[in-house]
Amino acid sequence: GRMYVTYRCGMRGEYVLRNGLRSLGLNDEHTAYYNLPVNGNDKVSDIDCVLVGPSGLFVFEVKHHRGLIFHRNGIWAQIKAGRGGSPYAGHLGDPSGQLSRNIRYLKDRLERAGLNTPWIQGAIVFTNPRSVLDIDGLRRIKAITPKNLRQIISARRTLSSEQAHGINACLSMSEK
Repeated sequence: GRMYVTYRCGMRGEYVLRNGLRSLGLNDEHTAYYNLPVNGNDKVSDIDCVLVGPSGLFVFEVKHHRGLIFHRNGIWAQIKAGRGGSPYAGHLGDPSGQLSRNIRYLKDRLERAGLNTPWIQGAIVFTNPRSVLDIDGLRRIKAITPKNLRQIISARRTLSSEQAHGINACLSMSEK
């Protein structure tokens, strides 16, 4: 039923993100981890994508919502058009809160492994081509579409190869 539709929509969004990352032509120094398990507060969820490379450490939360997506003063809202064209409110939740929790989880996991944690850049990637973003007031994270991935993953080097290797080793190990 409804959970299957939500799952399928999420998978479509993750597929769009994967293709967007592939289209950037990232070299072999970059490693992407998809659906990295997160266990906390008796809930099991996942981080949609973690990208490790010379340009940094990135956490992406994927949303495949359509319609007008806006953020003001910590409040997220979505307006969708019904079949007859009349607007109605959609359910969006708090993707920035979800992303922030995932970043904290990743930071804690790396620190427990004895790694000096670098800056983790977080971005909510709205993958549906029928979404329009009107975002204001996000501080440490970004809300983008796949066409903006290149801007987030800049060419400047912020991770040494040793740091990237340590992070990859930690993320490659199965969760205990």
